[in-house]
Amino acid sequence: MRVVAKIARPLDNAGNLKAIASITLEDSFAVHGVKVLESQKGLFVAMPSTEFNSEYKDICHPTTKELREDISKAVLDAYAKTREVSHERG
Repeated sequence: MRVVAKIARPLDNAGNLKAIASITLEDSFAVHGVKVLESQKGLFVAMPSTEFNSEYKDICHPTTKELREDISKAVLDAYAKTREVSHERG
């Protein structure tokens, strides 16, 4: 599946939250509020979520491992490019 990711907002001073992204699937379905987070194991992608009964639940999520990997790769690649551009600008 074709996944296009755009970093809507890079965040430099937000703790483990590094960026907010939007993704488009097959030029047909957009998902906003995708998060780039940093943990002890490195960067990872979290789908939009809402709090319900003191727990966070994904609003939407991929149903296959392959799509999850495609989304993660697209978002993390977009984040890396955004970081490169900001470092070049200085």
